[in-house]
Amino acid sequence: MGVGLDPTLQGYGYGMMILGQGFSGVDGWVPTPLWVHGGNTMSMTSGFYVLPEQRVAVSVLSNGYGDDFSTLAAVALDAFADLPDPVDAPTFYGAT
Repeated sequence: MGVGLDPTLQGYGYGMMILGQGFSGVDGWVPTPLWVHGGNTMSMTSGFYVLPEQRVAVSVLSNGYGDDFSTLAAVALDAFADLPDPVDAPTFYGAT
C-alpha cells in the first residue's frame, strides 16, 4: 500500500488486492468492492476476481506468460453478477 493512500480506496493483504471503492467495468466505474489476486510462472498466468457483496467469483487460467485478463474479467463479472449502475470514476487521493 502506498504512502498516503486511503485504505478504503485500495489495500493489500494475504496476496489479495482489495479495491474497496470499485473498479473499471465494461460500461464505466462500478461502485462495489472487488478483490483481485493473480500471478504467473514462465508458462502460465492466473487471475482470480471476487465481488464479495454479490457473492460472485471468476477465475481465469492460461498457458501463457503475462496475459492480461482485465477485459475478460470485466465482461465476465458484468455477465454473471448483479452489479450497481456505473458512475463517474472518483478522484483518487494524489491524482492530478
